[in-house]
Parts: sequence; C-alpha cells; structure tokens
Amino acid sequence: MQHRTHALTWRREGRLAIATMTMTFPSVARDLSRVDELFDELDAYEQDARIDAVLFLSSDDEVAPPSTIRGIVEGTQTQAGTAPEQGRLSLLRSFNVLGRFAVRIAEYKKLVGVTWRGTIDPINLTIGLSAGLRIAAEDVQLDVTNRDVALPPLGGLSYLLPTYLGLAKAHSVMLRGKPLDAARAFDLGLVDAVLPMESFSETACQEAQRLVQAHVDNLHQNFPVVRIDAKALHDLLLAETHRLEVLCKDILADR
Repeated sequence: MQHRTHALTWRREGRLAIATMTMTFPSVARDLSRVDELFDELDAYEQDARIDAVLFLSSDDEVAPPSTIRGIVEGTQTQAGTAPEQGRLSLLRSFNVLGRFAVRIAEYKKLVGVTWRGTIDPINLTIGLSAGLRIAAEDVQLDVTNRDVALPPLGGLSYLLPTYLGLAKAHSVMLRGKPLDAARAFDLGLVDAVLPMESFSETACQEAQRLVQAHVDNLHQNFPVVRIDAKALHDLLLAETHRLEVLCKDILADR
C-alpha cells in the first residue's frame, strides 16, 4: 500500500518550527485534503507556546522552482481539454487556495519567515511579502509580472509593492517589469538577508534564528510590529479572482 505524502515536513530547532515543502504549490493547491492539512498544521504551531516563529525553508537540492502560476495554468489547460468547466473551476480554486495561504500568513499571530532560491514568481512573492521575514539566496530573481502566461500581476502585488515601496517606486518597478535580483531586493527592503547558495538551508536556519531573536529582544514580542493588512489583501485577492474568472475563457482556450 502506497502511503500518502504530506505537503510539508516539519522539524523544530529551539523555538523555531521549520517547514520544508515536499511538492510544488500547484500540486498542493489541486489537492484540497493536503490544503486542509497544511492549514491545520499552521494552526497547531500558532497555538504552540514553545514556538516563536515558523520558517518555510527551501531545501539545498531544490533547483530553480517552476513558475507556480505557469504550473497552475498549464495543468488546468490540460484538464480543460476534456472538461472545460472543470478546468475553469480548477484554475479559480488553485488561485483561491494560494490567496488564502497568503492571507493566513499575513494574519498569523507569530513571526513567519520564508526563504527564496532561484526565480520567485508573483504568487510566491506575494506569500513572502505577507510574511514577517524573508531570506534570499544570491541567485534570487523576483518576478513582478506574469508575462510568461500573459496575465496581469495577480496575487495582490498591486497592494503589496506600494505598501513596501511607496506608490511611485512600485509603479516604476512594475512598469519596467524586470526581475529584481537579490541585491536590489535587499536595497529596497523586500528581503532581510542575502546568503550564499552553498549550504543555503543550514545558513538560512541560522539567520532566521538570529532575526527572530533580534525581533524578540528589540521589540519584546514574537509577532510583527509592522504587518500587512490581511483584510485589505483578502479584499484585493477576491477582486482579482473575479477578474481571473473573466480571463478564464482566453486562458483555457489557448491550449
């Protein structure tokens, strides 16, 4: 009998709960039982008094991750070939799941950190910007557009980037549409640390521990003092879902 794998593997280091993805976000988003499991695990660590922070970690053997958005679109296009309505519903459900995850991170009652390697597409960028701490490898490229699938920058970036950068700078970054490398992202304040690619997982955990401890020592609490407005993000993502529904016909027809 084949055992079903979990979406995340967890371990604890001191007061840090570390989660490593065992599958891509598109795969998780298409399996609602794994989605429920992921949220249940987050709820449990939020209530655990032994934990100050949760870190979503990229493993050292993970190469440049695929575009989450492209993966979702291509998967639903394949499905729509035999069942167009199911393809449409699958596309909307996947974006809704990823949006829910970003909002859950934004409203989390403890610090949440993410690590980034390789190309980070707008959906993963949204999730990271919803978190309190971001640690990037030197090879990181942050995509702010979805030109690979001819979609607008879905995922709440039209709210998140101006919140971080101000209206003028966010407008300039999105209009140019060029990926932001790790050094530029650090200068803009979008990441808190940039680390070498060698032994990234180990050094990222150490850096996360340091950042969490600094937060607790300086601010005397283990949740963000400055945080994203989860309701504002939720409302925008809901509006984007409606917009995506209008676009579904063209997206799924291009298969």
